[in-house]
Amino acid sequence: MKIGARLALGFLLMIALITSMAGGGVWEFSSMDSNVKSMLADSVGMERPARAWARAASNQGLLIYGISLRTPLKSNV
Repeated sequence: MKIGARLALGFLLMIALITSMAGGGVWEFSSMDSNVKSMLADSVGMERPARAWARAASNQGLLIYGISLRTPLKSNV
């Protein structure tokens, strides 16, 4: 086999390996994308009720604080 043919074969082999690695990377990224989307959906599903609970607790605390400011303190002395 002449040197030109061996160089061409080696070059084609390298191109085939690089192409297969790129295809594997694209496939891995697509599966990672679906995993990230499912993780985000799960965490957002848990985060929204927690945020609503925290907002309600904060509003309730402000309400109690406001009531305590308007209610005169009774002294037993």
